[in-house]
Order: sequence, then structure tokens, then C-alpha cells
Amino acid sequence: MEVQKQLDSRQINKTVYNDNEINAYKLLSIQQNIYKDIINNRASATNITQYINFLKELLTIDKIDSFYKDLIYRFNNKYILPRIENPDSPIAKNRKSEADEIIKQITIINNGSELLGFKGLIYQTRNEKLLPKQIQSITQTTNTEKEIAILLNHITYLKTREVIYSGQDILINGDLIINDPEIYNNKIKLNAALLLRYQQNEFMVKKIKIVNQDTMNAVIKTILSKAEYSLQAMQEYIDQNFAFYNKTSQTDTTNLLCNQIKNKITVDPNIQINACTADTLLFTRTTDNNTINYKIEFTNYVVTNITISDPEIQTTIQEQLQKISTNEVNFADVLSSIVSYTKPETTVATNEGTNNTIIVTEQMKKYLGIGIDDIAEKNGKILIAFNVGGIKFIGNYNITKHIIYPIYFKEVLLNKLPAKIMNFSLSLDDTNKTDIYNFISNPEDYIKTISPESYLLYSEFISQGQ
Repeated sequence: MEVQKQLDSRQINKTVYNDNEINAYKLLSIQQNIYKDIINNRASATNITQYINFLKELLTIDKIDSFYKDLIYRFNNKYILPRIENPDSPIAKNRKSEADEIIKQITIINNGSELLGFKGLIYQTRNEKLLPKQIQSITQTTNTEKEIAILLNHITYLKTREVIYSGQDILINGDLIINDPEIYNNKIKLNAALLLRYQQNEFMVKKIKIVNQDTMNAVIKTILSKAEYSLQAMQEYIDQNFAFYNKTSQTDTTNLLCNQIKNKITVDPNIQINACTADTLLFTRTTDNNTINYKIEFTNYVVTNITISDPEIQTTIQEQLQKISTNEVNFADVLSSIVSYTKPETTVATNEGTNNTIIVTEQMKKYLGIGIDDIAEKNGKILIAFNVGGIKFIGNYNITKHIIYPIYFKEVLLNKLPAKIMNFSLSLDDTNKTDIYNFISNPEDYIKTISPESYLLYSEFISQGQ
């Protein structure tokens, strides 16, 4: 993996990837290395500079989830800045010009850069408790015309010609910038009128009308009647779907529909599309050495027939489709749901499960001095939930080796899934009593030592009062 090579060699480039999760992995791994250097008094100006260059690129392209922006702000201002600003630190003493440049660049990241085209983290941080009090007061009152104008100028995909303020509403005449669906790496401008409302550091779309795009406007009106969209989310939706709804385009709509479907479902490497026409989709899905064949027939965005080689899955999906009304707005999403459906996992036999529960309970009581909150066995794996020092964990229990790994924070969620604690396992045996004691005595400090990046996630969770 190219990212891992950078991390191993400590030669970090500013490459940003299309996958937000890869960017998050790269970000947290770099932060972990810098944090370890800081606590060991060997912080490197070169490594911090490489990290900052990556950050600026990441924020400019905006390929990182909002949650991590809070972490970036916290890490930069709580860990890096105090170290660099300390006149007794090695960097400040021996490499003052580089230290001054790092301070300058972190300030730019905090406040934003119109030249680079990204909004400052003080305007994007969701947890205002992270911000200094004087900045909190600014962000809490960022509804004046001047301040909103500054924020609008930071939006690279919107060029305003006229801005009219009416209470909390903002009427904008200007151009939305999207990717050209016909010419690669080219941009096009859509003349549009937008009615926005600024709330909680975000522009929400109330209405939007794009000149000479009646079909697109009708679709947008429909989706806005069903859900709220931020300006950024709406721009992304238009960018992804414009070619399909653009009636001035002569592009084959069959290809556009198939491309839309492929973009939705082929993110899973186990799915192979075999054919896609104006009325039929054929694909296979491989799981646990079992290949399932699908044939979906449709007319005018309505599924007319579905044939799946697994009768149980076919019956379930047919029942669900009877409850759904499909149309051109949700059709690709519905097909994606069909593809991703899997049969519920079956649990192990009751007697075996009972015996394993007794064994796991005894081991947890013997070595950790606690009981288990819950236990489940599926497909030969044992999942346990337990609580140490008020922190809730879940983990996979290896019944033969009596090792808990991987272990997750139960309540700290990333992409709606429990956050894995990196570099953390518990071996319940006599040879690991010291580690076990250190963990149960102070789980926060223990995790902070072995997995700084995971501790940052947890501390962010706590700081938000969740």
C-alpha cells in the first residue's frame, strides 16, 4: 500500500486520495507519529512541515469527513503549537525560522486561505468548546452580512454576482461550478438562483433554480421536499447527476444510467456487473466462496422482474420492493440496496454457546475482575461487550488463545460503526498480568500510551459531552 510506504519511510507527500477513509488513515497515522515524537522530545520540523503540506492539500480538495476536522484543529493547537511556541523546545532553539513558518501555516489552516481555496478550521469545527473564547464569540455570531460574505468567498464551487440578505435568508444569483460530464478534467458554470439559510456554521439550501434546466430543477424540488441539504451536499448531487438530467446534452441516457448504477454498487470488489442495458441489469456477487447471480429487469425506473439464484434472498427482496415506490431520483439507490442485502447470520448451537459463555465469563472475572455486559456468537466468532473504568468496549474473544482482539470503543462511532482501538489487544493469561493491571487501573492512560490516535478519537468524543 502506497500510504504505508510513506508512513514506514517517514517521507510523507501531500497526495490526497478519492477514498475519504484512506485519507483519514493517513492523517491519523501521521498524527500518531508526530505525537510519539513530541512526548519523547524528538519532534521533527521536517515531519511536521510534511504533515502541514498534506493538511493544506486535504482541506483544499476537501476529501475528509467533518469529524476529523475537529481532530485536526485539536491536534494542531493542543499538541503541535504549544511545542513549537515553547522557546526551550529543540525546534524553537535550533530551527527558529522553520518553527516560525510552522506557526504561520497552522494559523493559515485555522483561519483559511482564499488563495488556496479552503475555509478555515475555526469556521468548520463543530465542537466550539475547542476554540478560544474570543473565536467562539465570533463563530456564534457569524450571521452578519460581512462575515457571511467572507464565508461565501471561501466556497470554490460558487461564484456570486449578487447577494441579497433578508433576515436569516440569503438570496444569491451566481454560478455553480461542476465537472463537465463530457470533457474530462474540465469545469462548467451553471447560472443559478439560490435561496440559502446560514445555520450552525453551514449554508442550507431552501430553494434553487438553474437556468434552462427544468428537469433538474423539478428533481431538486422533490428531494428538498423530503430532506434538508447543505449547499455542499447539493452541489455534489448536481455534479454527479447533471449529465443525466441535462436535456441539452445528447449523451446516451442508457450509458448514463448504467454509469450511475456502477458508481453506486461497484465499490464492493465482490460485485461484478456482467451486463447493463436500457431495461436489464445482470451482475454476480461473491460471498464466502458462494456466487449469487442477479437479473433485474426494469421499465421507466420501476423494477418489473427480479431473478436471484438464492431463493431466500429473492423472496426477501421481492417483499421489500412491494413497499418501495421507485423513480428516477432513488432508482440507483434502490438497486444498491438490493445488491448489498445479505442473509442474516445464524448463531451457533445453544449448548456450545452456553459452554463458551461460561469459559469467557470465568476468564474475564479471573484476570480483569469484571463480568461481561453481553456476549454473542456468530459464524464461530465470539463478540463480547464489557466495561472498564466507565468506558464501554466490545471485542472479539479468541476462545482457544484467550485473547481479545480487535477491541473497539462501543460508543465512539466512525461512519456509524464502533471505532477500533489501534495496536490494542488483551491476553488473559499469567504472563500478561502487568499489562492487564495497567489497563484496569487506568484505561484512559493505558490507551493513550499504546494508541495515541485512538485516544484522540476518544477524547474528542468526551469533549463533545456524548
